[in-house]
Amino acid sequence: MMSIPFLTGTPPPRRQKVVDIKLQKEEGNTPCHHLWIIAVFESNLNQAKRIVIGRKMFLHLEDSNSIGSMQYMSRPGKQCQSTVLQKVLVRDITRLTRTPVAFIENNAVGCYNRLVNGIILLMLREFGISSSITNCLASLWDNTQH
Repeated sequence: MMSIPFLTGTPPPRRQKVVDIKLQKEEGNTPCHHLWIIAVFESNLNQAKRIVIGRKMFLHLEDSNSIGSMQYMSRPGKQCQSTVLQKVLVRDITRLTRTPVAFIENNAVGCYNRLVNGIILLMLREFGISSSITNCLASLWDNTQH
């Protein structure tokens, strides 16, 4: 049932309604640029996107070796603890050997509002996602009511 909209290319109207929640980054600071805005979609839609799109994308990235060795996520044989252990070990080794080093901690979680939907859809097509799925996403993004 969850994947039917992706097969037909048209999302049901109830999935096109989004609740926007604003959270303050700093208490008492209410200007818009000091708020996090979270768009809450229907949970079935998020689950369906994870299964239909996310899984296929993940397998494609794994098969093409496009994921860096430092990326652990939910990969086979990789654990969250391994990421932390590797960071601690690298920092300890560079401190003990007095080797100059630079670390970049890049967290792009808040950059989703900077993505261009048309380019995302083209990339999904390039990665082998069917046109019915990209049509469904395009319709969903174009007709979402906040």
